[in-house]
Amino acid sequence: MLQYDGQNHGNNAGPTAVDFTIRVTQFFNHFLKNAAAPVWMMQGIPARFKGIETGYAYDPSGNCGKDCKVCKSWNEKMKKDSIATMQEIERRKVAEHW
Repeated sequence: MLQYDGQNHGNNAGPTAVDFTIRVTQFFNHFLKNAAAPVWMMQGIPARFKGIETGYAYDPSGNCGKDCKVCKSWNEKMKKDSIATMQEIERRKVAEHW
């Protein structure tokens, strides 16, 4: 769930729209393009860090759900070669224009 203070059902302007776009893109990249899950999907962002920590960073050693095949695949890659795995994530970010 994404919650933006002072916003109704539409986030169509300002920094919340940019944040929403990034999070939706990361969500679909994970489930449709087999990208590593970002921290916000795995752990959430505590309310006390709202506006301070975005959680956009990818964590290939984490897991968004116990039965997530994508996360299991990234976990295995990370165990075998963490440097190559992080380089792959960086290449994907560049390709996605982050």
